[in-house]
Amino acid sequence: MARGGAGFARDGRRPKAGAYGGALRFFYLAMYAAFAACGAALLARPALRWFLGLGFFSPALPASGFAGLASAALLFLLVAATLAMAITHALGHKPGLPAHAAFLGLVACALAVRAASIPPPRADPDPALREALRAAAGALDASYAVEHRYDPGVNALQAALDALPPSPFRHRANRLRYSARLLRNATASQNDPLPGDLPATVYVAIEPGGQGAWLSATTLRNGRVEVLPAAIQARSGTHSEPGESLLLPRYPGMRSAPR
Repeated sequence: MARGGAGFARDGRRPKAGAYGGALRFFYLAMYAAFAACGAALLARPALRWFLGLGFFSPALPASGFAGLASAALLFLLVAATLAMAITHALGHKPGLPAHAAFLGLVACALAVRAASIPPPRADPDPALREALRAAAGALDASYAVEHRYDPGVNALQAALDALPPSPFRHRANRLRYSARLLRNATASQNDPLPGDLPATVYVAIEPGGQGAWLSATTLRNGRVEVLPAAIQARSGTHSEPGESLLLPRYPGMRSAPR
């Protein structure tokens, strides 16, 4: 009769370690899968915010700061490291110590970046848009000094805008340049965006006779293209500040129109 001592099967042989090894391997894979999921969950939201700010799908105003870019880069590396470890296991190999250290280091960096990052505010495009309106108004006044009426060419207006830095908006990963659009025989400023126009479009509306004009610019509000409520009035070779009226003289403490 076969002996049945401790650690031996009835046939006298030790039990195989396959069952224990399988359970240990399952625990090992589940633990690293949990680490990967945790790191991806920490990085996904700021990385997505950064990606959407590039304006691939529609014009966008990118968020300030570097947390989004760092999160996107770490997320890419974490996904690549997870796939590399999964392929190594699928081929029957065991990742070495450097691979484990690099993977855990990426997870630790994800924790650190998320803990140190605060959701950044969106950049305020209004000051840049006001500066663009002033530049276009200066070109408009220059045309009046020559013709004694507002009759500028769109090229002259565009040249004044091209001299400025690009706008804060992005579209298809590129910063949008300001674009001039001339509207003749107008009776008031253009207060609604025209179909198909992007942010950073400067409308120059000229009244019949060319003695008066209005300048306005498109912006983004909650992802929608709108016109900045701070137009410039121009008349007889001079112009107001954005959001102010030529009929109302400036005085100390005067405020512009609300945004």
